[in-house]
Amino acid sequence: MFLSYLVGTATPGRMASIRAYLKEPKASTATPIFFMVSASGTRSKVYTSISVPPSHWLGQEQRLRTVFAASEVKDRAERSRLAEDNESLNQRLEMMRENLRVYHRDRMAAGHLPTADELRAVVEPKQTEAPATEPNQPMPLVDFAAFIQRMALSKQPATVKSFKTTFAHLTKFWEAIPEGQQGQSLTYDDLTAEFGDRLTAYLLDEARLTDNSLSKQVSLLKQFLSDAVGRGRTTNQAYTRWKWAKRDTPIIALTADELRQLENFSLPEGHYLDNVRSLFLLSCYCGLRFSDVAALRREHDKGDFLRLTTQKTRDTLTIPVSPKARAILEGIWTGQVRPITNQVFNRAIKELCQRAGIDTLTEWLMWRAGKREKTNHPKFELISSHSGRKTFCSIAIARGIPIPAIMKATGHKSYKSLSRYLDVQENHQRAEFSKMWADEAE
Repeated sequence: MFLSYLVGTATPGRMASIRAYLKEPKASTATPIFFMVSASGTRSKVYTSISVPPSHWLGQEQRLRTVFAASEVKDRAERSRLAEDNESLNQRLEMMRENLRVYHRDRMAAGHLPTADELRAVVEPKQTEAPATEPNQPMPLVDFAAFIQRMALSKQPATVKSFKTTFAHLTKFWEAIPEGQQGQSLTYDDLTAEFGDRLTAYLLDEARLTDNSLSKQVSLLKQFLSDAVGRGRTTNQAYTRWKWAKRDTPIIALTADELRQLENFSLPEGHYLDNVRSLFLLSCYCGLRFSDVAALRREHDKGDFLRLTTQKTRDTLTIPVSPKARAILEGIWTGQVRPITNQVFNRAIKELCQRAGIDTLTEWLMWRAGKREKTNHPKFELISSHSGRKTFCSIAIARGIPIPAIMKATGHKSYKSLSRYLDVQENHQRAEFSKMWADEAE
């Protein structure tokens, strides 16, 4: 990697401007990406090991394209591969940028202008078992950014995104407390049991996380710190005492009547919500997670069943295909039904359900600091990408499908993990007990 550096005077408190560029924007072949780091009268050109075709680069957004028209790339599988590859590179670039930002900020706060060797190591840290000898004390935020960059090489995008969220929470917390505001750099020695208490209080009161979300953030942060201990970056293991009880929030499912209501709701041909409906209904019919619906390929289709490896757990599932599911699958294979991002889907599915009149007042429970908070909402406000999977499980059990058969289709390994997705309707409950009592009376 080549790096040029213009020396200047360190000025604590100045935030660096970090922008990504192509070395040769008009080249006909792949060209390297570099970062221009500007702060305190200095400019650093930091080349990365990533080279891309200029036609894939979005200059204003400083990222690679992930959408390609059929006129550009005719093969659907190739378009999908390009989108996945470029999204992976975007994640690497984002983490490189974050590495530079955090490192530059912390070194400038300490009155030190980062050297060329330091910036080179921050952008693309060497993958070695033992850490290189450093003249400066290891810094958790820099190490965390490097950890996420390593995770991006082997973990699913959703997992990497979760670690990025944890990193953002930790950074904002440090910037919000007196030590950070005074320009101090976060060190491993700061990560005491009392630090954990302050962090969880911030996530609860300022970030307004529920107990379930807060527990997840603590768990992810502990995963990073365990990795840091294993790599010899610190011997401080006070983080092992950080804990927060997990209390799951409910997942809202559609009833069988509401599912029919959504199926029969009329939409203009080609309407964008029709695509959203198809993706949601396929989840309702097959019990697939949204990430698995988006990743479906023709090679998963075995006729009367799907066989695929799940994105989240890497389990191999065999899922029967109903006639309704078959119609949607054919739409996916022909390109009429298209995958969209989870974020866009979660906005659109609420709009769709509202238009379809799925608006029964529904109780919503969440836990914060061990206290239950209850609110009521029109049901469409509570529908999400998780709802399709729960709808599948709830309707299946209502129709008498044995629990082991449901678990085989969904990939749940225990009844406890499945139970969150089961919603036994009151009328079904009454009918089952009436049947039992009738059998006893005979």
